[in-house]
Amino acid sequence: MLRSFGFEQDELIANANVIFAVRSAQVDYLSPARFNELLAVHSVVAEIKKVSLTFEQTITRGNVECCKATIRIACLDAQNLRPKAIPENLLIHFKK
Repeated sequence: MLRSFGFEQDELIANANVIFAVRSAQVDYLSPARFNELLAVHSVVAEIKKVSLTFEQTITRGNVECCKATIRIACLDAQNLRPKAIPENLLIHFKK
């Protein structure tokens, strides 16, 4: 999602001193997906906090739901790996 907003992880480290890491994941596998099948991934921001984002994700094959997930991502200081506020220039994209 960051890339779709024009942000690259290495640039965020260099310019904003932040990295993002998965804090928790709840995944329900509903139907198998096979090698080389065309899958669609739909992701929406479900919750925005000062140092974290929660995404709701669904993976489908046509009209069949293969997977549903809730992923919480934490924003961390790239140097000491402690929680750090999400930069405002990123937040404005997630709030749209």
